[in-house]
Amino acid sequence: MLAGIAAAAGLTPVRDVPHRVWAMSEFAVQDGPESENPYDPDLLALDAVFRSPGGREIRLPAFWYTAYARELKEDKEEVLTPAGDAGWRVRFTPVEAGEHRYWLEATRDGQTTRLGEGAFDVGEAAPGARGFVRIEPQAKRYFATDDGQPLPLLGECCCWHGKRGTYDFDEWFANYRPSGMNWTRLWMCPWAFGLETVAEERTRYNQNMAWQLDHTLDLAAREGIFVMLCLDYHGIFNVDPDMWGGNNWWPKHAYNQANGGPCANQNEFFTQPEAERLYRKRLRYLVGRYSAYPSLMSWQFFNEINNVFRFLKPADVVAWHDRQSRWLDGNDPYRHPVTTSFGSRGEHPPMWKLDSMAFANWHLYLNWAGNYRHPAAMCEDVATRFQRDYGKPILISEYGTSGLGWKPEIDPHLRGLQQAVWGGIMAGTAGTSMPWWWQAMHRDKVHGRIWGPLARFIEGTGLGGPAWQPIPLPKPSGDLELGKPVADGQPFTARLACSGNWGQKEGGVVVLANADAATGSLHVFLHGNDKPDMRLPCRIQAELGANAVLTVHVNSVSNGAELEVVANGQRRFHRPFPDKDGKTLVNGEYNESVRVELPPGRQTIELRNPGQDWLALDWVEIAGALPCEALRPANEPTVLAYAMSDGEQALLWIIDPAFNYPGGAHEPEPKPIRARVELPGLPDGDYAVEFWNTWTGQATGTVKARSAAGRLAVEFPEFQVDAAARIRPER
Repeated sequence: MLAGIAAAAGLTPVRDVPHRVWAMSEFAVQDGPESENPYDPDLLALDAVFRSPGGREIRLPAFWYTAYARELKEDKEEVLTPAGDAGWRVRFTPVEAGEHRYWLEATRDGQTTRLGEGAFDVGEAAPGARGFVRIEPQAKRYFATDDGQPLPLLGECCCWHGKRGTYDFDEWFANYRPSGMNWTRLWMCPWAFGLETVAEERTRYNQNMAWQLDHTLDLAAREGIFVMLCLDYHGIFNVDPDMWGGNNWWPKHAYNQANGGPCANQNEFFTQPEAERLYRKRLRYLVGRYSAYPSLMSWQFFNEINNVFRFLKPADVVAWHDRQSRWLDGNDPYRHPVTTSFGSRGEHPPMWKLDSMAFANWHLYLNWAGNYRHPAAMCEDVATRFQRDYGKPILISEYGTSGLGWKPEIDPHLRGLQQAVWGGIMAGTAGTSMPWWWQAMHRDKVHGRIWGPLARFIEGTGLGGPAWQPIPLPKPSGDLELGKPVADGQPFTARLACSGNWGQKEGGVVVLANADAATGSLHVFLHGNDKPDMRLPCRIQAELGANAVLTVHVNSVSNGAELEVVANGQRRFHRPFPDKDGKTLVNGEYNESVRVELPPGRQTIELRNPGQDWLALDWVEIAGALPCEALRPANEPTVLAYAMSDGEQALLWIIDPAFNYPGGAHEPEPKPIRARVELPGLPDGDYAVEFWNTWTGQATGTVKARSAAGRLAVEFPEFQVDAAARIRPER
């Protein structure tokens, strides 16, 4: 017998409720062993082992627990007060009905003692219980639960609370189920849910925050919400304040040598053996305390770890993720899927090629999304590419029309939000894109308006099963061609904003038919000879009258930039723009408008940089253009169409190209249009086509259609902005 360990130790249920399959049971350890530091398994490791009627053994670490009572002071701030004595707890979720036996094992100084044992009965799962979340094993595109049901994920980030603490989640999560939402993401960070973020918490984990996470996961379970739990975020490695004025936690970090930890620098977090030993202790505690929650969908090691690659060696980060994932796979008895996440400025294929990364997470904000300008197209490309390259589910687990704030002024009718939410499902990712800015969305009560209609549209279809996959459909190019000038048309002026960011790979051509019909976009950066592979065209096609003038507003330059304006192959302007401040920043260094006179007639106007490095533009203006007929290329689809099918039925979603966000974002009264879409791949026969309003979540009518030679034509009645259809065989 080891000192301080009682052979009669046993488990007492904390709640007087029946034990059932897929329902977490919690036990207090009676007469548990003592330890100088109960969080450190090197001093004492206490485990509970459960044996099912079928002989399966589940081993779970016991964890040290402090109970709290909560109070909301003046409806503004949560106050926690310890409630009762601290002690050992065990959480266990049965996966099999019948009599279960258990025993406790305590290990100290390399010696293991078997403590008290007992037995209890487990009943069948309650109606509606689903079990744990798994990767759908056949197609590996979606998730499923232990009851065999598919789990398309509809949700948002809801990563931390404010001063109201868990009371925030009481209010927020209450909106989820009525809106058809079933998924969220939580962060363990220094200001919420973080257990080991400062020196005094190193292997002495923060019990206040652990209790708050308990409450939130319990609440999620009651509301039918699955949680991706993010264990760390990139800011723990930053040393300088970021654009938000914070997130520079490394000087305070528990593992920093300056605070008594083992790491001389940030990269040693991923390479230093003592750091890994400390981290494994934390993982063990997390497994003991949280792995038995069926509401825990997955472990996510980091948020946007690539954002701090400047401090780290990516190969070391990838190798670390592989080691920790494999450790979890061997020590988490419920084998929750494991992942991490990357911000939109990087993908880093070696991470997603790891077999130990069960699924992929990528974050995309339209103002930082490189060549992605439209939410639905973004979802389609990410879904297609990640499935092709990595063969695992992909989630766009952060999204925003802007990464700088909620900004309703750029999406006043929520079309940019709605198209990302629907696009995630209808383009073949494993769930809706997961918007950020949750506090503002809850304040503005957008959940029922955005997620509710989608949830009702897919209900009962079985979407997420192994046979479901996207049907690639042709899209309109968005291009216009200039027709003949309009008779008696009056000259007009059009100012074209330059948009996008570094590394963008599309855009750069504008066709200017009239003041209200300018298709395409111009890019901010005119790259010079230093980066020929990053050059995009900067080209405007227009019919010009007499005395037409082009104005180019130059913001900033890098070293050796030049601006050249060419009209129909003839140079009309050329000037060097020396680097005034020696900085490679877009900072208004020039803030200068350049005026260029242009000849009349049909002109292709090109802006070039024959110099060395980049030149950044704010806007380009054409004065004296003449209106022309705007023609679309012949035989081109008239709408953007996205479809999913399981080979027997299909879901179809279409968008009016004029309202492909950011197109038409500010238009308050969209014009109704009609559309025809040919859907391939369905067996020949008769089908019921049920049309849906994507904003009310209501079916608007049903027609019959026939698939012949593998193609079914869907004739949409009038709609505004977007519409959807459910297509099912007639029995």
